Formats: sequence, structure tokens, C-alpha cells
Amino acid sequence: MALWRLLNYECFNPKLNLSVEESVFRLFKNSGYDGVLWLWCNNPSVIISYSQDVRHEVNLEFCKITGIEIVRRLSGGGAVYHDRGVANISLIVNIEKHKELMDIEYTYRVVARPLVNLLRDLDINAESKIPNGVFIDNFKIAGFAQYRSQSTLLVHSSILFDANLTNLYKSLINIKYPVANISSLVWKWSNIDMFKREIIYWFSRIFNVKLIKTPLTSKEVVLASKLYALKYSNALYNTNKMHPNAVVNICLPKCFTVNYVKLYENLLLETSRLYRDINLMVKLHFVSNINKPLVFLDNELIAF
Repeated sequence: MALWRLLNYECFNPKLNLSVEESVFRLFKNSGYDGVLWLWCNNPSVIISYSQDVRHEVNLEFCKITGIEIVRRLSGGGAVYHDRGVANISLIVNIEKHKELMDIEYTYRVVARPLVNLLRDLDINAESKIPNGVFIDNFKIAGFAQYRSQSTLLVHSSILFDANLTNLYKSLINIKYPVANISSLVWKWSNIDMFKREIIYWFSRIFNVKLIKTPLTSKEVVLASKLYALKYSNALYNTNKMHPNAVVNICLPKCFTVNYVKLYENLLLETSRLYRDINLMVKLHFVSNINKPLVFLDNELIAF
């Protein structure tokens, strides 16, 4: 039985949560797990996809008046509304160990199974529909989006459990389907935490994995804090997709046995991978009193 990590982290700040999600994704390849599952909730916010134009998707005036934050995510798809009545699921897996997730469209059907099977087990007419939604009758209750990098896949889902649908309809401009809260259609759960526990059980059952509850690692905390400061808290990035700038100082030890070109290329490649969507202004230094390479991002040491 494969081991998956059940991330034990709770926060309601949408900018910080997306920073955490990306940091776990970027550092996943060295985590030692076959997958990561994280269930989380946000304060009122609109999460737009990577390529969307905010002005065409979001009622900016309503969001400003009501304090609904706007945050840009990694993946494609459509804009979604979040609040503490929306259960968000982030699933990160090694595609090579889950061959069934190589096909983009089929991935949505696979990842929707825990929710669909949970509801069908209660005799609820739930079904996964193309391209990426789960419906009860004609009402959409969940949407999915995904992002891939090399052999790592991120699929995230927003499930309407007890959301403020008035805010949802007023904050989003392009709503393709009528939506509904699960709590208004299914009377089994008294709160969202009960519902999330059931979802976790069905993920472990459908994927036949053992879930190990773990906190964020120190490296994930550091990366998340930098992504939060540089990218997800940047209003120009979130609203206009303008990439922020950052200065990277790569310090290499003076040693005749070092292949400087290869070492520099590897450090630059890894820094660029971890800090995507940030314009990195790189400076190279040769330092005599160090015995290993050091990388500083905006004057703060970062570790790989």
C-alpha cells in the first residue's frame, strides 16, 4: 500500500494558502511520499486561473466593497468563489506511480471519484461531467483544475458545502451552470469538518493508500513565506498578471576543482523552478571564505 501525506495545516488566508499549496508542490519530488492530500478553507475570496483577465471574470467593485480578496492560482480553468463554507482539496501525486492520471481529461474523472462515490453511497444522484465538474442533478457542486510540471501533478477542487451563494453570484461574472450547496441537498453532515473527514476516508479507499498526517516541513515554510511575500501578496500579479522582480545572488566558493559552469547552471535552474512567475535578476559572486554554494533571494538565504 502506497504512502500518502495528509497535510496537517489550517489557515484561512487565501494568499498564504495558495503559497503553501505551491511550496508543497514545488518540493514534492524529494518528499519521500507518493502523494499529498490537503483539505483547506479560505476566507471570502475569488481565485482566478493563471491566464484569466480579472476584469472579464470578477465584479471588482462588489469584491472591493465586501472585502473579497482576489488571488491568482497556478492552474487553468475558471474563476471560483471561496469562503469557509467551501471545502478545497489539493492532491499532489507522482504521475509515474499513478499512470491513470497521465491523461488530462481522465484525471478529472479519477480525482472526482471520492466525492461522487461518497454521495452515491448515500443514494444521491451525483455524477462527474465533462470537462471538470461534479453535479447533483443539474446543479454544479464542485469544480476541478490541474497543473503539471515534469512528473508531478497538482489537482485542486473547490466543493460547495455551505458557501454564501449570494456572494458567489455577485462576485463572479461568468457562471456557466446553476450551483448549489451540498448541505442544502444532503442532510447527513452538520458541519464542513464532518464532511471533510468523509472525503479523506474515500480518498484513501479509492486510491488504496495509507494517509500519514504531517505538518509543513521547514523548507516548505520558507518557500511558502517567500512566495507569499513576492507573488501572492502582489496586487499587480493577482490582478494584471505582472511578474514581480527579485534579486538572486549566487555565491560560489573559490576552488579550482569546482565545475563552475555546471554548478551555476544547476543552482539557477533550481531557483527558477521554485520561483516561477518571478523575474529573477541574477548576480554571480566568487567568495573565498565559503566551502559550499550559497543562494540569496532579496538578501535572504534560501535552501534547496
